[in-house]
Amino acid sequence: MSDDVLTRAVPHLWTATKGVLVIVEPGTPDGFARILKCRASLLKDGARIVAPCPGDYPCPIAKPGWCHFAARLPRSRAHIRAKGGAVPFEDEKFSYLAVAHENVGLRPSSPRILSRPHALKHALRVSICADGGIAEHEASKRDKESYRAFARKDWGDAV
Repeated sequence: MSDDVLTRAVPHLWTATKGVLVIVEPGTPDGFARILKCRASLLKDGARIVAPCPGDYPCPIAKPGWCHFAARLPRSRAHIRAKGGAVPFEDEKFSYLAVAHENVGLRPSSPRILSRPHALKHALRVSICADGGIAEHEASKRDKESYRAFARKDWGDAV
């Protein structure tokens, strides 16, 4: 869908939505740019951000970065042959936005992990989008509770 078509469609989709509107784009810089345009338009129209953003403040991710996530999808045998692949899955990258009307009873969004946790020798390091900014969090192996909690988390999970 072109940017112009999407820009014209979003207000109509929002008006037709009774609960939550979810917009999904490819996990590319261009896809994320379209998500940001939709986000700005929907916030002007009174939408509340449900996910992935933990709030309605301006997005803290600056170019050349972009907010995206990955979903592991199974491949059929035909798909594996067609792509010349060796593994029975594909990690598909995507950007998304979920918004709700004020009257929809949803709890506030939580901070979200922006990339796969990075294992260090004595800790796990994760990038988290929270409270209008991006923070690097390090969970030391000495803090067993925190380390275990982050070891169970993955890219895109709420914390």
